[in-house]
Amino acid sequence: MSALAYRTYRIAALLIAMGAVLASQAWAGKFQLPAGQELKVKFDPGQALSSGKLKKGDKVTFSLVEPITIAGKTIVEEGAKGSAKVEDVTAAKPFKGGHLKVSFESLQPKGEFKAAKDAAIKLEGSVEKQGGNRKLLSIFPGFGFLIKGGQGSLKSDETFTAKVKEAIILESK
Repeated sequence: MSALAYRTYRIAALLIAMGAVLASQAWAGKFQLPAGQELKVKFDPGQALSSGKLKKGDKVTFSLVEPITIAGKTIVEEGAKGSAKVEDVTAAKPFKGGHLKVSFESLQPKGEFKAAKDAAIKLEGSVEKQGGNRKLLSIFPGFGFLIKGGQGSLKSDETFTAKVKEAIILESK
């Protein structure tokens, strides 16, 4: 191999290495949150999350319980706020408990990383709760009390799982 060819190969290798370093630095501030990623959330306290209080289409809010991390880097901080929608609701009736179904819709990134145009992370998944049925409590034969059936309700101290609906790129702002 001639000295000229050797120098050409060394310069080409150096340029390729520099390009790889620059490309990795350009992507160091971007992460893709994959579809299907599970997120742990809790509904915000102070909301009436009961089939006796909510109507179909009502919005409820929740918070991210655990940060979202990728490769050891926190992409979305704990406490990020999200919204969910009441998909189905039936108040308790005589002898029948109430029913409540809430579907997760979106999560707004919190922290250093944001989506393009501050877009929210689209979510999927739902939570359903059924209230208990009414019962007759008899104290004496022929005399009793009707105990009201329970409403379907969600507790704000309970952790639920939502999933990322479609992959999204989050980048450092």
